[in-house]
Amino acid sequence: MELTRIRGVGPTIAEKLTDAGIASVEDARKMDIGKTAAKTGLKEERLKKFKSLAMGLHVLSDLKGIGATYEEKLAKAGVCEIHELAAADIKSLAKKSSITEESLQKWSREAKNLIVKDHAIEGATAVQDAAKSAGKAIKKGAEKMGETAKTGAAVVKKKAVIIHDKMRLNAQNTAIHLKEGAKNANVKIQESWHRDIPILRENFEGAETKIRDFGRDVGVYMEEGADRAKVWFEEQWHNDIPIIKEKAQGFFAKIKNKLAKHE
Repeated sequence: MELTRIRGVGPTIAEKLTDAGIASVEDARKMDIGKTAAKTGLKEERLKKFKSLAMGLHVLSDLKGIGATYEEKLAKAGVCEIHELAAADIKSLAKKSSITEESLQKWSREAKNLIVKDHAIEGATAVQDAAKSAGKAIKKGAEKMGETAKTGAAVVKKKAVIIHDKMRLNAQNTAIHLKEGAKNANVKIQESWHRDIPILRENFEGAETKIRDFGRDVGVYMEEGADRAKVWFEEQWHNDIPIIKEKAQGFFAKIKNKLAKHE
């Protein structure tokens, strides 16, 4: 399983880890924190977090009955990760891999259960990180203002709500502006514009990795003809974000606008 499946590991960090001999999630589970820190220049605290997240993710060999032989057969059939096995057509995969349908169905069920657990772990970790950030911001604000314990408690509550709201995008604070025929979109989050954001339309499972490969903090995933889409922001997906579609300007309309600016 690719390193970028670990939350917080983008292409740059993945490259550093690979150069240090950590090329997969399986390697990350077994990495020596001290040696890896020395080779990569990454802080030990950060590497410990990556290792912990890697332990929470699941790979094909975690499924009972899948050893090196079956793992190799599945790889030759194009199935290298848990989510690929969960989504595979069992009959087609059985023909390609020479593995019985009964075994594949059993592993597919187990894979789906593990995916649900992985998502739960990632969600819990994200909430934990958000809580830590909120706590630091609240403490700093309370010290600066020098308020009494009672007033400070009220400020803590208010700040926590504000931080939580910033992480939740919806139709009231976010919109996707898409021109007819365009491959990229402009996304307005609260009062800030994020321009030329790539639009992904296929393979939602791999959308997060592609956005990281683009080096972007924001991404859009939408299905053809849909009026709402998913927006990737602050390391999580936000659903049901409205799409504002704009007709592409014709040649003569563009000329007219340019002349109007010079009048």
